[in-house]
Amino acid sequence: MRTFSRVVGWLALVAALVAIVGSAQAGAGTQQSKRTHRDGKASKACCVDRHVEIQANGYTIPGTFTTPRAGGTHAHYPTVLLLHGTASQKDEVGNMYLRLAQKLGALGYASLRIDFAGSGDSTLPQTAFTYTEEVSDAETALSWLSHNGHVDANALGLVGFSQGGRVAATVAGTDPRVKAVATWSTWVEDGSTAYLLFGPDAYHEAQLHGQVTVDLGFRTWTYSLAFFESIKNSHPLQDIANYHGPLLGIDGSEDVLWPQTKDELYAAGSYDETLHVVPGADHIYHVLDADQTQAEDVINTTASWFSQKLAPGAHHGH
Repeated sequence: MRTFSRVVGWLALVAALVAIVGSAQAGAGTQQSKRTHRDGKASKACCVDRHVEIQANGYTIPGTFTTPRAGGTHAHYPTVLLLHGTASQKDEVGNMYLRLAQKLGALGYASLRIDFAGSGDSTLPQTAFTYTEEVSDAETALSWLSHNGHVDANALGLVGFSQGGRVAATVAGTDPRVKAVATWSTWVEDGSTAYLLFGPDAYHEAQLHGQVTVDLGFRTWTYSLAFFESIKNSHPLQDIANYHGPLLGIDGSEDVLWPQTKDELYAAGSYDETLHVVPGADHIYHVLDADQTQAEDVINTTASWFSQKLAPGAHHGH
């Protein structure tokens, strides 16, 4: 079976950039999540992290459920579900989701970050990763949150990074439990063209052999034919039209995908939309650089926005 190199073009580039999100942290993410970040001890003191295993259809979804420490054991919180990008994992590149969870916790919000099927700590093979499974995992996670005694089931939000934002668009447009949505570096288009993100040859190879291994430049990922077909049959632009709640879109001005990433703002049924562009930022907000200014901008803007849009009166449980 052949291994396909990265395809020239913006769709291939998004896959490579999103994969950086996973590969740069996949091996070290679990260990790094235990360390102190720039926010240091203050961030750790604000929150309690719990490893959770959410039962899905025949497999387990690994996750980290973060709650504010100040609320006590009987408090329940507005909660944000964090959806990672393709070939990534629950803490995201540069631990951006870990850091966002801490920031939300300091503001009185709980969060859940999960590994999609075939990603991160999931015990399933990479070929289990499909758009359909991503949506299903997100829905299962929302149901888990809705039945959790520490969660305000009437105040659930979503964050999606890159393709995670695409998944968020579908879920928000089809699940009325979602009350607020933020996307980072997301391109939302229906599947009629998105399924060729690695070029027609890769898709043809998957048709012939049931899967194809794609060289993302720093690691390889094996995609099943079901992955391509699930993307092909997806329609997040149509889905998001049914979403009427608050919507935040964040992009980097130097992200080569940026001209299309805010299609969801135009397509959504929301009348409360915010576009935040980070000057000079690329697809991952230069989070792997020493200067964390852009990444902190994204994290702080997102946390602040949720504090205004998702149960703004809640403070450390109610």
